[in-house]
Amino acid sequence: MKVGTRTRLIGQSSARSVGLVAACGLLVGLLSPPGSAAAASVAGQVLAGEASSYTQVELQARSNLLVNDNGYHLPPGSQFNSITPVINDAGQVAFRVQLVPDQVDPSAYHPGLWHGGHGDGGIVYTGPTDALADTDVSINASGDVAFTLSSGGTDNSLYRYDASTRTATRVGTSPVLPNSYRDPQIATAGDIGFQANFGGGRALAAYRGGAGVVYASDKTLDPGSPYTYIYTPSYNSAGQFAAKVATSDDYVTKVELRLFNADGSSKRILANQATDPASPYKAFNNSFAFNDAGTVAVIATRVDNKRVLVRSDGTTTTELVVADPQATVRDFEYFRPAINNAGQVAFRAVDAQGQAIYVSDDDSLVRVVGKADMVETDLGVGQIGQHDSSSVFGGAPSINSHGDVVFTAALHPKGNNQVEWGTGVFVAYAARSAPPYTLAINVGGGEYVDAAGQKWEADHPYSAGGWGYVADKKAKAESTQKDIAGTPDAALFQSRLTKFSSYRIDDLPAGTYAIDLGFAEFQQNVKLGSRVFSVRIGDQVVLKDHDVAVEVGGLAADQQQVVVEHRGGALVLEFSGDRTDPILNALRISTVTSR
Repeated sequence: MKVGTRTRLIGQSSARSVGLVAACGLLVGLLSPPGSAAAASVAGQVLAGEASSYTQVELQARSNLLVNDNGYHLPPGSQFNSITPVINDAGQVAFRVQLVPDQVDPSAYHPGLWHGGHGDGGIVYTGPTDALADTDVSINASGDVAFTLSSGGTDNSLYRYDASTRTATRVGTSPVLPNSYRDPQIATAGDIGFQANFGGGRALAAYRGGAGVVYASDKTLDPGSPYTYIYTPSYNSAGQFAAKVATSDDYVTKVELRLFNADGSSKRILANQATDPASPYKAFNNSFAFNDAGTVAVIATRVDNKRVLVRSDGTTTTELVVADPQATVRDFEYFRPAINNAGQVAFRAVDAQGQAIYVSDDDSLVRVVGKADMVETDLGVGQIGQHDSSSVFGGAPSINSHGDVVFTAALHPKGNNQVEWGTGVFVAYAARSAPPYTLAINVGGGEYVDAAGQKWEADHPYSAGGWGYVADKKAKAESTQKDIAGTPDAALFQSRLTKFSSYRIDDLPAGTYAIDLGFAEFQQNVKLGSRVFSVRIGDQVVLKDHDVAVEVGGLAADQQQVVVEHRGGALVLEFSGDRTDPILNALRISTVTSR
């Protein structure tokens, strides 16, 4: 059989989860320069809508009425409504679930905390049956979550979920003991900022160093305070608060956005014209976003009545988007925006197609997702929408430092909005490049330097935090002295591994990778169909029913390349055989440098 270069594309397989890690392009040329791969089709993409850098959308969980279906990654019958999910830089997602059915008495319900990410997760904590999940949650870099539970009255309690121990404990904030906690926000160091409500008065307070600390109070609590009212605050990992505060007796005429430090100092970030005659703004939405650099993002109304998305640190103020009936963004919805540490702002808007979510920064305005867009779900291709004029999104979006956006959206089957698919929590992943990376493994053999000067590592079993092969029993290394045709590096194909189940590479940064796979049969007259196997990455079959003998015959290099979009974390290649054990002679993983 002639050894040549033949390109074939494998279509995506059916899959249960959405936003799969693997693209399905397949092309020949193992020893071509690493990362020089062509573009490939990808599963889990937004199938309609404006072109954007958000082509990968992954379903995390879905709730629906039990009469319709059981939902996804939730106990059947679980319900959430108008929630704001959150996401950290590791892609971990958390959100409150208002109703989780009791396992013994299905007529009783608990409030729950959902925790997961990258298309997997579930309920990690449930409260008592008489409690309510009364505020949205927050998540820090470690995956720890701050949330509250209420007994149904005006009081509630503050809780912290520890991702490392998978336990939730009540947080005591003495000497600050409010009637209720609102909007708890957990910082990287584990401290939690919150709005402390005392009867009719409000304060900005935080749990720091094992105790509660008050930053600022309104006039009801402190007659000497200049603030007649403190609106919903935001807290960052620098230990700072930002809050909209009123200084007029009617709570609305004179307002400003201020930054508050733990030492009691504060500074003005923005003010309306009634407070500062030089200000171009007459009003601000009540809730806004705040990042670790001390920058806020807020929807403001200018004195000319134009609504604008404003970003400011108190020194530099930028109007990122101006809503206009003739522009891309026709209006803003009344939900808080979200800002990451890079200054990107995610927000809900209305465009020509209806409700949508956008991301803006200094240089761009990108549509993430919107009404009528089609997305992959656990039930198949779905469409974002409602059976009537109800809102298609619930709560506000959140954004991490990579630009990934988490949001909730109502769903129905493609083209049929009269069938309820409930509400899904999705992550839209921003396109980004991984840092330069190459791992080349001489599978079943020792260290080797090829004709191009590429070093191939000696093969070894997997250990946590590293890379290597995984075997259910004992993997078997095989070798031959016979020449291997079709490659300038025959030695690379003269060793191989069999009787293994997978290769695992831990802590691989998110990005686009070319995965080169090399195979060789060690007999000249190998029988067609004698060894057929498949390779899977995540839920995606990237090589299906592969037969080296059919591809190149015996004693010849079979060279394949697969392009994958990796979400970050462990990359696992699973091998499964039909008649005999799979083989692998060479494996290389490298960042794609041009597409």
